[in-house]
Amino acid sequence: MPSKTAQRYRIQSDQFPALWLAVSELVRRLQHKFRKEADNAKLICSFNSPIPLQDYFKVIEEHFTNRQVIQEVEDLIAHRSLQFRVVQKRLLTKLKDSTPSPLNNLDTLLEATHRQIMSVTETMDRHLKALESSSCALSSATSLVLLLIKLSIDMKEDEWIYLSACFSPIVNSDSYQGWEEKVNIALIYLLKNCLGKGDETKFPEAKLEPLKDISKLKKHITLVVDKIMKNTPLILSDSPYDVSRFNANEMDDLSLPEGCKYVDNCSDRPTSASQASIAEDYSNGNVEESEYIPQDDFINTFDDMENEEMII
Repeated sequence: MPSKTAQRYRIQSDQFPALWLAVSELVRRLQHKFRKEADNAKLICSFNSPIPLQDYFKVIEEHFTNRQVIQEVEDLIAHRSLQFRVVQKRLLTKLKDSTPSPLNNLDTLLEATHRQIMSVTETMDRHLKALESSSCALSSATSLVLLLIKLSIDMKEDEWIYLSACFSPIVNSDSYQGWEEKVNIALIYLLKNCLGKGDETKFPEAKLEPLKDISKLKKHITLVVDKIMKNTPLILSDSPYDVSRFNANEMDDLSLPEGCKYVDNCSDRPTSASQASIAEDYSNGNVEESEYIPQDDFINTFDDMENEEMII
C-alpha cells in the first residue's frame, strides 16, 4: 500500500506466512532495479524492527498440534484395524464350525468396527490436509524470519547459508521425527558450538526424540535470534559442513523470481540421514524387510489382542 503523505510503501496481511513472498519479491525487485540504474551497485535493504517471534510461534504451534492429532488418529486406526481382523477371525471360525453355534453378536461388532474405521479414515484425510496447509505456512514463516534476520544485521553469505541449513524452511510431514525435532537439535548445536563460545550456559545433549511440547524449541529459537541480533559471531571454523561450495556456484538471484530459486537442475542433492539408514533393493524398488523393526508399544499379533477390550 503506498502512503498518501510520504514516499513509502507498506506491506500488510492478516496472515503472517503470507508476507514472505511479498517481502522477498519486493526486495528482489528493488535490488534489481537499483542495480540496472546504478552500474551494478547493490542496494542495501534493512529491517529495524524486532523480529516478530510471537506470530512465528503461533504458526509453529498450529503445525505441531496437527502432527500430534495425526499421530493419535494413526494409533486409533491401527487399533481398530487389528480389532476388525480379530473379530473377523473369530466369526470365520464360528461359520466354518460343523456344529452351529450362536454368533454372540460378532457380526454386529464386525459391522460397527468397519464403520468406525471408515469414519476415522475420513477424519485422517481432513487432518492430513490441515497438516499440509500448516506445513506450507510454517515453511513460508520460517523463510520470512530468515529474510528479516538477514536484513536486520550485516551477516556474511556463508553464515546466512549455514543458519538457513540449521533453521531450515524445508518442512516434511513426518509425524514422529518432524521439523520441530530436527530444528531443535540443529539449534542446540548452534548454541553449543557456533554461538556459545565462552558462554557458560549448559545445554542438554541433543537427541532426536519426539517432542512432547515446543516450549524448549521456542526457547532455543529465542536464544539463537537474540544472539544473532546482538551481532554474536557465528563461528564456522569447527563446523564439518563446507559452505564455501555455495559461493563458488552462486546464482544471480536478483534476476530470478522467488519461486524459481528452489529449482535445482544441476547439482546433486545430499542424502538425508533417514534415507541413508534404509537399505533399498534398486532392482525392484523394495525396501529390505530386515531393516524394519516393529515397535513394542503396539499390539502385534492376534493372540495379544485376545484380552484387549473391544470398543464399539
